[in-house]
Amino acid sequence: MKNLSFFLLFLFCDLSAQSRFQDPATGKWGYQDQEWNIIAPAIYDEVQPNFDTIMAVKKDGKMGAIDEKGRYRIPLIYEQIMPNFNSFPTQYGYAAVTKNTKMPDTWGMVDSRGKVILPEKFYYVRALTPQLLVGRVSTDTFLQFYDPKGRLLYKIKGRHVEPNDLGNTCFFVKGLDRRLRAYKTDGTPVYPPNPEAGVWTDGAVTILTKGMGKKGVINSKGDTIIPFEYVQFKPGLPGQFIVAKANDDYTVTTIGVYDKKGKVILPFADQSVIAFGKVYQVYEHNIDRAGIFSADGAAIVPKEYRFSSVYISEREYGPKTPDRHPERYVSATHPDTRQQFLIRDDGTIIRPKGAQEVRYHGDNFPLIIEMAPEDGTSFPRRMAIDLNGKVLLPAEYLMLDFTPDPNVLIGRKATAKQIGFISLDAPQKAEFIYDYQSRFSNGYYRMQTGHRYDLYNLRLKRIHSGEYNWCNEPNRDQYLQFRLEGKTKEKLVAAAFREGMEYGEWLGITESGQHFLFKKVEMTAAQPPVKVEEAVVMEEATDAVEAPPPPPAAESADQVFQMFDVQEPPAFPGGEDSLKQYLARNLQYPRLAAENGIQGMVAVKFIVEKNGALSNINVVRDIGAGCGNETIRLVETMPKWTPAKRSGQFVRVEYTLPVRFKLE
Repeated sequence: MKNLSFFLLFLFCDLSAQSRFQDPATGKWGYQDQEWNIIAPAIYDEVQPNFDTIMAVKKDGKMGAIDEKGRYRIPLIYEQIMPNFNSFPTQYGYAAVTKNTKMPDTWGMVDSRGKVILPEKFYYVRALTPQLLVGRVSTDTFLQFYDPKGRLLYKIKGRHVEPNDLGNTCFFVKGLDRRLRAYKTDGTPVYPPNPEAGVWTDGAVTILTKGMGKKGVINSKGDTIIPFEYVQFKPGLPGQFIVAKANDDYTVTTIGVYDKKGKVILPFADQSVIAFGKVYQVYEHNIDRAGIFSADGAAIVPKEYRFSSVYISEREYGPKTPDRHPERYVSATHPDTRQQFLIRDDGTIIRPKGAQEVRYHGDNFPLIIEMAPEDGTSFPRRMAIDLNGKVLLPAEYLMLDFTPDPNVLIGRKATAKQIGFISLDAPQKAEFIYDYQSRFSNGYYRMQTGHRYDLYNLRLKRIHSGEYNWCNEPNRDQYLQFRLEGKTKEKLVAAAFREGMEYGEWLGITESGQHFLFKKVEMTAAQPPVKVEEAVVMEEATDAVEAPPPPPAAESADQVFQMFDVQEPPAFPGGEDSLKQYLARNLQYPRLAAENGIQGMVAVKFIVEKNGALSNINVVRDIGAGCGNETIRLVETMPKWTPAKRSGQFVRVEYTLPVRFKLE
């Protein structure tokens, strides 16, 4: 994929369920959704792996871009599409394009809908801001600046532009003499008397450079308000600068904060300072601790804690919702007591006493708190509070988790062995009647007691109940057969198998709870053709034809089954909660990963044998720095599992286990 340049064009679509697929017969790539509906047929040589917004594709040496419905947004006519140049972080929704990379002066600019903004006549093109584009022809000594409609605004002599760390109200131009000069977005110099001295201005104050690269600030009258002693200025909170001092070899020694009146807000020290909403995160280098300080420099949280970002697994809970803002929070953990709390970016502290973990899910959701065991030996209890600290559920639960409804949690009391949904309005009415629960990728809940399965929809309404040998998410072939037979216009949400049914028969359960019997069929026809609607005139795309699946082979004693093939899946001794506790107690964070702040999810695949032993252990997703090896060690030291059953017999099953590495 190294020859395909990908980019983000800002159409905020929820495309997290999309994924690429490859036609094994042709090796070509396409896109499908989680129900294996084809969004774009497998006709492309290369595609972007993660379909988050508009997607870059490549076919027969030509590049273009498609949207979430498979429609072309940028025509499949370009040899190269580039999202950014140099150190600029974004193209602000534009892309640089060319039909011939070997020829100079053939670059242009298109917007996210494929509309040509700048024609292909430039050697160099760039989006400075959403409202300002720049291009230069190789034979010209002037950079040409344009508005979003492609109208010329002004020209500046120079080679190319460079970003300004203090924001996009000013930018640098590298002149023909290779010197940098700062300009405002209207094309005038930041500091007219000496364009090379100017760095940045907001009209009230101006940052200048004097002498040996030392920077300072003057006001509109020319008075010095921050002395010329500093090597670096970065944006702080509104009206403030994060400023760095350096020694003679320009190595940064201390960092502090000034306001625009020249007052020191945070004294200079060996520290890192990060603007975070309405407060500062301050990391003390020499003691490896951090604190939170207000805009006037007052300590809200002393520098005694370790911070980590708040993480929400979209794999477990679905895509981002409008009220979910983990970026507005930071998790603080005391290194000695291990007690944890949340800090919001406005300085609000949410500190439940005795908490060893605080889980955030959204601003309209409660917080789930894991309390440290009082005797140090019992299992931790969980409780729920709102974002103001009010207790919604007392610390009486061994398990608590979020649901799509902010007013409902799922959990198990310490005095009960079974699981149930808990309404925060009437927790006393909760019924703990299920042995197991799981959440499908489509958001539906499968609740199980013995062989009775109940299905709940996204509104947590029970839509179906029945006695089955197994009930699970539909697999690819079941989705395909469901669509081909067309028994209903409803969506398929689950597949089930009942005792007495023949091999290959299954029940399809729809979103309203209806069930339909499907018999074993020989799949000889491919999925119905999928029309790729085009936003612009393009070459006609042919539909992918999938090869029919091979006939089922006779089962052998050594056959390895998938999870959806068995009626009783394998299980860690004690169930999912025990597995989570085993991982929490036994995971040893690799030192290299901890020192470099590496966090994330490692996935390991293994086979649960008929006797419960684990074999063929392999990491299928790694985050590096020893985390994969640690995951293998965790699996290798596990006790034997309860093996899977198929038709009443123990069988071998392939299992994939995600292990989360999170720094406290």
